[in-house]
Amino acid sequence: MNLRNIIRTLALASVVLISTGTQAATTKKAEEVFTKWLEWQRIMPDKDISTMAEHLSTPAFLPAFRSAYEKNAPLLNPLNPFLKTLSANHIHEHGYFLRSPINEPLAANLAEVYKLLQTDIESFLHFVKQANLLNDECVKAEEAGETSHNTIEKYNALFNMLFANSNEEQQHQYLFSVANRFFEYCFSPESFATFERTLLNKQSYPLARMLYAVAWYNLAGNGWKHWHEDSLKNLQERAQQGHRFVYIAGGSDIYQLIKAGIYNITNIDPQLPSQPKYYTNDWQFILAGAPGDKIVFAFDDRKIVM
Repeated sequence: MNLRNIIRTLALASVVLISTGTQAATTKKAEEVFTKWLEWQRIMPDKDISTMAEHLSTPAFLPAFRSAYEKNAPLLNPLNPFLKTLSANHIHEHGYFLRSPINEPLAANLAEVYKLLQTDIESFLHFVKQANLLNDECVKAEEAGETSHNTIEKYNALFNMLFANSNEEQQHQYLFSVANRFFEYCFSPESFATFERTLLNKQSYPLARMLYAVAWYNLAGNGWKHWHEDSLKNLQERAQQGHRFVYIAGGSDIYQLIKAGIYNITNIDPQLPSQPKYYTNDWQFILAGAPGDKIVFAFDDRKIVM
């Protein structure tokens, strides 16, 4: 018998021993079992990106904007020609001058950026090209072997600055929505042909990298653990029609599904011992399988027993 079969046999034997034991049934609150997910997972709404302009006149915006620039100034250096145009020369190759109240040209440019991100990504790309995003310094830095990690960090630093906000939750919501707009622009049938021209033009590669970096980081790199509000609503509607869901590699990410009234779920995941950070707190008692084991979900309008 080879090592793999020995390990498999021992694992099966341990499950049998546990399952046939006489331990008492365990009841746990869902909030206890799913503590980890409740702490780090968010339900992201589809924000109207243009409403970010309302923050420009608040006392908190410019200090947050300036802090975001200072934090990543070396990383943003290749984008200085663009920032110089965007800020009406208040950010330039020799430094910056960002004091309250925000200067009107910068505020007007930022408001235009937010409007175009909400309504027309193609026009947004034209705006940033006109504002010198495709400058020689930026193109050469990326061509010279700037690491993919640095490129991702650079464009995300730029968007963290554009959406500077003292409320971190709101900033995440705005960036999640921007990433959605970028993903839709890149891959929807209506706009892919236009985006494809960017991919076929080497001089436009920084635009493609910007779109990819912001979409990837906010939807996958950091956003993988979040639900989009509309996704849950769509699943909820399907569940009400009697559909069953197969959740591949979902780990134990089911709390929000249960809360949304989605119960008919087949969750297929190996629950690997090497990835405990992705799983619920103390889920092993379910594996033990004592008769009467329960997880109780107590919502405002109903109680669900699993």
